[in-house]
Amino acid sequence: MTHKLLAQLIEGEVEELGVLGLTVQEFAHFTDTFVHQLFGHIYRTGKTWKSPPSRVPLKNSDLIRHLAGSRAIGTRCGEQDRRLVTRLLAFDIDKRPDDPNWDRIGALSGVLGPPLLFQSSLGGGRHAYYFLDQQVDLLDLADWRDPWADTLLGNVLRKLRLPVENGFLEIYPQGTLRFERRGSKGSNGRAFRLPFGPGSLLLDPHDCVTPLANTPQESLRLFHAERLDHVFGQLSVEALQQAGDGAPPPEPKPAPAKKSRERRTEIEPSATSTEPLTVRGVSLSAGLTGPGQTNSALMTASLYFAQTSANVEGLVVNVLEWFEKHHNGHSRTLNDRGWGAVAAEAESCAQWAWERRSFGPRLGLSDAEVARHHVLALAMTSGPSATLDPRELFRLELLMAEIVRHAKQWVLGRCLQYIAAARAAKGGQVLDERALFGEITKATRDFWPMPRAPLFVVPMPWALRVRFDGFSASAMSRLFRALQDHGFVTLLHCANASQNVAARYLVQLDFSVSLGEPARRVDLPAQVGLLFSTEALRRDYSIRQRRRIRLAALDASARLFEDDTSLVVATLAAGGCWTCAVAQVRERSEVAITSATRAA
Repeated sequence: MTHKLLAQLIEGEVEELGVLGLTVQEFAHFTDTFVHQLFGHIYRTGKTWKSPPSRVPLKNSDLIRHLAGSRAIGTRCGEQDRRLVTRLLAFDIDKRPDDPNWDRIGALSGVLGPPLLFQSSLGGGRHAYYFLDQQVDLLDLADWRDPWADTLLGNVLRKLRLPVENGFLEIYPQGTLRFERRGSKGSNGRAFRLPFGPGSLLLDPHDCVTPLANTPQESLRLFHAERLDHVFGQLSVEALQQAGDGAPPPEPKPAPAKKSRERRTEIEPSATSTEPLTVRGVSLSAGLTGPGQTNSALMTASLYFAQTSANVEGLVVNVLEWFEKHHNGHSRTLNDRGWGAVAAEAESCAQWAWERRSFGPRLGLSDAEVARHHVLALAMTSGPSATLDPRELFRLELLMAEIVRHAKQWVLGRCLQYIAAARAAKGGQVLDERALFGEITKATRDFWPMPRAPLFVVPMPWALRVRFDGFSASAMSRLFRALQDHGFVTLLHCANASQNVAARYLVQLDFSVSLGEPARRVDLPAQVGLLFSTEALRRDYSIRQRRRIRLAALDASARLFEDDTSLVVATLAAGGCWTCAVAQVRERSEVAITSATRAA
């Protein structure tokens, strides 16, 4: 084997390879071909890549976990005589909607021959490998800082007019001279994910789609048995040089322009817009206006397109198509990590939004509710009948606000689920106002016992209360018992663990605040998230506070089923009176239309 450390397989590691159905010879073939640097590797066990200390070498156990699928490993370019050298040339080609037939791979294959092709991961990207007949200096092969420079590969790419950019086409290995003459270190670039890891499959290089094996382990066995590195991807340095003959000369780089600091403009949420509220300055119409907005933009688009997408896969496609047109070159995720990282983040946001597509927005509190909570908290923390310490006043009010806001969201969610089910039963037909009111009436029979009174029966499971930020389990339990003793919540049905039924409480809810815009003034976390930039949040707030602010801002921006939500809220606020509810919704719509007309 190439590396002495990798050659020292112990008995337990040989047994682990046997469990995977692999032999020592197959493992050695894999390491000899693809592992050229033991230090500076990266690994991934969840959603993010991590880098161990530079003095920690790559071990056999790490590579075995990579082959088992529990950890993805990436390595860097090899070194010799203080130079970066390689006999391996690799292309990272991410999945893009504008290139469904993988024409980028076809263009490379037409000039360099069919590569050894892999599906890189579960994300569906492609890794194309070529094996050179001799070891070459990395800077003679390619310059990763200027891919179209006058190098062996740069001439080929320039001749084919193939741009090298993150998310489209990337070349590996990367790096400059590792050691300069005066002893200062250069850069060995970014690491490259090894094949045969999680989701990595051998593919037919001629159609770029058909897998040659069904699992990474079967792919490695086939790779070793057929010696596929001698069948596909064979490339001589002379052939590479001839392929780049006749390329136009590289264009001179323009002088870098001075970056001017633009003054940030606050984008106020528009009450008349049909799209979700802006999340930290990101809107669907304008797109990204600066760095640090990728996650907010993807979440905003996911919440919006979840209303009309047929399934979560279609939702991901809609979000990515929108992001491709509206990232405006500001996304650091796209610029630094490529389209694959954006796609992975979009899938996460889309899954979150899809699971909550029938949730109502988490509403604010009315002035009457805030006053009632304050009076009750004062009675519990001061005076002769006080049962809690006065220092618990703020936390007590915060707990009451969280309980009320989550209870309102649960009521809205149940109503919207009934409406969505009724619409699906009629083949997606749009329901008129009277039909919607009928569905709301059905939905509220079991948790709104008296329509003329604002008292609702809602589940309040222990797991929900434990997730309230700022409360430990013991403190939350103590405060919740005090609220129950003072009548803020009334237990109606006890929890039943065997039937997986949560305890149900009677809670007073006021939905009238949600009919006007001033409701959001009392939701401080949402306002902070909507008005402050990401940099300001990182500077002035802790990680726990930022998480709560982010969730609150997303809840405030999630206008899912906008028309249905308005009618549900109006019906609940009007005490079940359909005529009053419809009148309130129409009045609000007319005011919005008038405001929009005047603004135009």
